[in-house]
Amino acid sequence: MKARIGLLLVALCSAGGLWARDLGELYDRQTLSRAAAVYGPNIQGLFREDFLDRLTFQERVSLPNVHLETPLIGPQRSPWEFFALPARQKIVVPVLSIRFLDDLAITYAHLERHQCDREQLFNYLTRLFYDKRFPAIPPRQALGIPADALDDPYVDDVSQKILKSTIYFLVGHEYAHLLYQHQGYEHITAAQAQAQESQSDTFALEIMRRIGVPPLSMAFFFTLASRIDPVPAAFSSTAEFERYLQKKQTHPLTGKRLQNVAGYLRRHADSYARLQANPTTWVSALQASATDIENLGRIVHDAQFRQFQLKRGLAATESQMRSACP
Repeated sequence: MKARIGLLLVALCSAGGLWARDLGELYDRQTLSRAAAVYGPNIQGLFREDFLDRLTFQERVSLPNVHLETPLIGPQRSPWEFFALPARQKIVVPVLSIRFLDDLAITYAHLERHQCDREQLFNYLTRLFYDKRFPAIPPRQALGIPADALDDPYVDDVSQKILKSTIYFLVGHEYAHLLYQHQGYEHITAAQAQAQESQSDTFALEIMRRIGVPPLSMAFFFTLASRIDPVPAAFSSTAEFERYLQKKQTHPLTGKRLQNVAGYLRRHADSYARLQANPTTWVSALQASATDIENLGRIVHDAQFRQFQLKRGLAATESQMRSACP
């Protein structure tokens, strides 16, 4: 098997009390094919015309054959799957994962726009990834988001900003794995893998700073990841969870990693906002986002609170999710 390095790639396994669930059919093939016709050219254009053009000469020539692929579904058949193949200088962003992120962004923007219960979106993630009895349905369907939600200019604008900045971050993160010649997780310790993740985060954020793309989606993205990341309550014992962290979970959300991301946003808020129509407003928004990420960094180490989140998510009913917006 080729070495694979991924960003927050979650491999759910029954050994840890988690369900090995195939979510490759979250969307039917026709839906994914239509999505590929839109996402594929746009992401390829972003990669070639925006991302590669902003690299330094050395960053570019170090990977002369790098390319990006957008298959319909990744090998893990997960909607949370983004990775790099160093031996092939290849970045892989499956359409399934892009569509899932897009739907999550639209759902979140709609809930925010109408001041609805946004926690139901995170409960949905818990049920989808932790409960094999929960139907494998997309987030907009699960939360009853109307088909014309994007007709609202606010929802359209916010969701597009979330998706665009997240894709920039993902591509930059995976490029960094290739650029720094990071090793596959099966060959290194958890501590080394976590250091690789932080280094890749920083590179991605630096590229976004060069382009002038404010990474306001980072708090949202990492919050999503925290609800998918394994928690102690999903294991039969504390000892089993600790063994999982040491042996299998090579790139969890750690407080240190999140603090590094928040610190970078704070230090470079002015630069990120320099191309926006109202830089002062954007700087304030970025500082607030950094605070949210710092708070998340404290939560991920609070085992009791994370277990509470897990139990609350698993207790959420389909009816409660659909009525998030009364």
